[in-house]
Amino acid sequence: MTDAQGVDVVLEGGFHSPRSPSSWKKISQCPGSIAMESHFPDETSEFAAEGTAAHWVREDCLTTGKDVHEYIGMTVGADGFFITVQSDWVRFLQPGIDRIREEDGKKFIETRCSLEAWAPGESGTVDCGIVTPELIIVDDLKFGRGVIVDAQNNGQLMQYALGFWDQIARHETEATEFLLRIDQPRAGGGSEWRCSLDDLLRFAEDEWLPALYDSRQPDAPLRVSADGCQFCRAAAHAGCPALNEFVQELVGLDPTQTDLSQEPVMPDVDQLSAERRSYIVQYQKTVTKWLQAVHGVQLQTALRGEETPGFKAVETEGNRTWRDEQEAEAFFDGRVPKKEMYSQKLKSPTQMESVAGTRIWARAQDLIVRPAGPPALVPKADKRPALIPVLDLLDDLDDDDAATDSHDDLI
Repeated sequence: MTDAQGVDVVLEGGFHSPRSPSSWKKISQCPGSIAMESHFPDETSEFAAEGTAAHWVREDCLTTGKDVHEYIGMTVGADGFFITVQSDWVRFLQPGIDRIREEDGKKFIETRCSLEAWAPGESGTVDCGIVTPELIIVDDLKFGRGVIVDAQNNGQLMQYALGFWDQIARHETEATEFLLRIDQPRAGGGSEWRCSLDDLLRFAEDEWLPALYDSRQPDAPLRVSADGCQFCRAAAHAGCPALNEFVQELVGLDPTQTDLSQEPVMPDVDQLSAERRSYIVQYQKTVTKWLQAVHGVQLQTALRGEETPGFKAVETEGNRTWRDEQEAEAFFDGRVPKKEMYSQKLKSPTQMESVAGTRIWARAQDLIVRPAGPPALVPKADKRPALIPVLDLLDDLDDDDAATDSHDDLI
């Protein structure tokens, strides 16, 4: 991020309806989330601004014929942040742009489509829609790297597809087959899913419309879920009663207990069933964000001078830094050997990629290795193969030894 000086383009912030396709996961999981979120300010982040800037670069490339490398170093203002296009965006964005360019058919880039036929007053922006005589393609860019998005049965993408079909595609083609595609270059590349118009209309009838109806009821239910709570403003501020009660019960606390003079008895993890542990792990991020939100609320309470039993707000020291680096260099020069004053180390591949240039970087790929990282616990739906337990590997070795011994007997 940089400051406003030298900004090349400033993007206008758009209004996001609480029932827009981008909010589908929250609405479908928790119809009451819309009412709960209305009590908290609509906040954005640098990550969201980066995604907005990436969408603009892709759109401009597809409408002008330029390539991503022509935007390196450009500063884009979005949602109050200033994002500089990095050289690695070439690797992330150009393949998806080239794929769209190679597709046959009539292309519609960043097209606003009304969803009035299903959701009165709602609309959605289709990143790229392609119409052919046999197939309708809806391509959606996800620039985030944290949460992997799957195209199959993706409610947000299905809503975009219905809006695109209703407003544009059905007037251009008789095709009723769809290819829904997620382009997520920083999290594995993405995925695609083929479906029919009947599949989309069935989704609207069985899932989309009922969820919209539920969300408009004064007593819309609050339902805790790992997906639905992830980007909910009420959850982020520890302001959802359903989540507050859920987390406390999950970790073995009694939310109705008012006498806190005795330490709570936490459950013995070894005594929990494997199913219970998996259930808790599923909500690990939800619990962590909730704890962070509670900490933030308590800190603000202390800063206002209100009672925070057992805690207080204090001033802390930040990391030490030189008041004036040149002044510090002059002071130590002659007093400390120069080789002890400076650190010289080859930058990491991630750091070097931003300074090496596209051609040099392409030639350096053979110099890079990616060692195996630590094991990770992921949902079974994850497409990566499961690790083989060590005991199973030892059993395989025993089988090999037995086979060898048997063979030796025959010699």
